[in-house]
Amino acid sequence: MIFSLLRLSRQTVYNYFGQEEMKYFWKTDVRQYLDEQGNLHPSITRSSIIIAGYFGRIISAATRQATFGPFCSGIKCRRRPHSKPCPGRINVIYVDHLGDGSIFWHCPECRDKGRIYGWIGSCWDEMREGENRSGIKSRAAY
Repeated sequence: MIFSLLRLSRQTVYNYFGQEEMKYFWKTDVRQYLDEQGNLHPSITRSSIIIAGYFGRIISAATRQATFGPFCSGIKCRRRPHSKPCPGRINVIYVDHLGDGSIFWHCPECRDKGRIYGWIGSCWDEMREGENRSGIKSRAAY
């Protein structure tokens, strides 16, 4: 059963991200913003803090929900197409609990999308230890 759920959930990602669209999306390893304890590194720039905070809110929403997805996180999209704020809210499409923990997300309005990984043990990780983490590699395994 767990394998059919995994297959179904990965198919959900492919339904949102067409093969052509997969070329143009955020691929974010949040460890680049973090220190060894999983907190924001004190020497990162202001612009890095802003984008790390955006991805951090997505991580928090996805791990607080503790589901495979999809669901609307309520997080306002950060893009400004044609110099106007995007009215969309970020949808968490799929959290790969059985793989590397990747969080797939997208904005249905402007089609901004991405994959976040390396979040396990970070300051944004709101999952309790052992909860829906049967196959996720630990931070040390990366």
